[in-house]
Amino acid sequence: MVRMVNNMKAALYPRVSTEEQSKEGYSLAAQLEKMRAFCFSQGWTIYKEYTEEGRSAKNMERPQLQSLLSELNQFDVVLVYKLDRLSRNVGDINYLLDTFEKNNVAFKSVTEPYDTTTAQGKLLINIFASLAQFEREQLAERTHMGMSRKHQEGSRNGGRAPFGYYLDTNGNLAINEIEAKWVRWMFESFHTKGKKMITEELNKNGVRTRTGTFWNHSAVDYVVTNPVYYGALRWNYRTKKGNRTYEEVIVEGNHPAIITKEVYDAIKKKRKDRKNTGWKSRTVYPFASVLRCARCGHAMHGGKRPRADGSEHRFYKCAGRFEYKICDMPVIAEDTIEQEFIKSLHYIKVEADVPDQEVVNTKEIKKELKRIEERKSRWKELYVDGDLTKKEYKEKMDDEIEKENELIRSLEIRQETPTTDVINSIIENIKTKWYNITFENRKQILTTIFDTIKIECLKSHSGGLGERPLIEIKDITFKKPI
Repeated sequence: MVRMVNNMKAALYPRVSTEEQSKEGYSLAAQLEKMRAFCFSQGWTIYKEYTEEGRSAKNMERPQLQSLLSELNQFDVVLVYKLDRLSRNVGDINYLLDTFEKNNVAFKSVTEPYDTTTAQGKLLINIFASLAQFEREQLAERTHMGMSRKHQEGSRNGGRAPFGYYLDTNGNLAINEIEAKWVRWMFESFHTKGKKMITEELNKNGVRTRTGTFWNHSAVDYVVTNPVYYGALRWNYRTKKGNRTYEEVIVEGNHPAIITKEVYDAIKKKRKDRKNTGWKSRTVYPFASVLRCARCGHAMHGGKRPRADGSEHRFYKCAGRFEYKICDMPVIAEDTIEQEFIKSLHYIKVEADVPDQEVVNTKEIKKELKRIEERKSRWKELYVDGDLTKKEYKEKMDDEIEKENELIRSLEIRQETPTTDVINSIIENIKTKWYNITFENRKQILTTIFDTIKIECLKSHSGGLGERPLIEIKDITFKKPI
């Protein structure tokens, strides 16, 4: 049995969940000061200080605690400032005390009269530990119930305002008219355009997401499926890991709507119809997403008209000329562009800048995403434990989510971009097999590896039989290879 005597070697275990705890007198410095003074008063020697910072007492997955447990044969007593610094879980408390006793190590709290050498002392510790665990679990229940009740009342449970809204001084959603007009445009455009075209037009017009990044298909889809825009609120949509629960709850909110419920339902039906029918544009223009006018920089849109012999005349026309009236680029036939494009590929070979570094960057992004997920779980634990206020929790989670979204988009770009070897292989196939590929596959190839293809018309055709305009590929840029 362990006895408390002079000349003992003590292991000090101070712990804080956050720096904010210093306001409550639990800072590391404050704990250490009192524990050192206690050791001096008892005539104990300090073996080591196992300082645990930013860790919850929910479980024993704490680096310094594990280090302490691995060195139990090096000291005689574990000293804490308060029992809940060691753990808030009854099972963990019992495990730790049993482990200490088996290794002839005593346990002492500076501020509480615990004595692990007696049955009464052990019972007292269990009572207080049970109360601490009950308090924590009760707080978790109250938090969940409060969020549920708040949602049922039509109020949000915090978080960043969605695109199209901002938070007023009372924390309520208010319409951001500059963004709201683009929300309405997305819903209107979805009837005739796909997510890809909507994404391209948003980015081309300089519209950015709430985090200041470019739009992608997922971001557009999230907008047109979010009931917040017709005045409702959605709760329990995703788990903390980001997976769909398929058990979301939707209630009427108390914020202003940007669209009507009828508009939302119409888009919902449109998405379902497209999913069932494999919806896509009727006519595919392979160069439409990448072709740019060298004169004004605007996109070249595809078009067609019937010929007398029943065939189609396919062409591309400059948006700068026909939409904005700022350019004089002639209409150019698709087959003319194809011939010049294929010819230009004979002089192109893509070289990777620093391929090894890109691979390293991708690995680092995945590691950082894992670290963010761990931090998010920790903030949630600290909030439930009562170590974080609601405001502090919201600020930390918003910051982590913003970082996470940036990294996910960066990772998506890397994953969607082919390697240099793949790009060069595709270029070789284009040279010889272009005319054997369907329009759909041509478009997929071009949008996968090319960023922009700029063309210039050096000489327009004068109308002579069989005469073609003289064009030149001025510049070709590729998606950044990895």
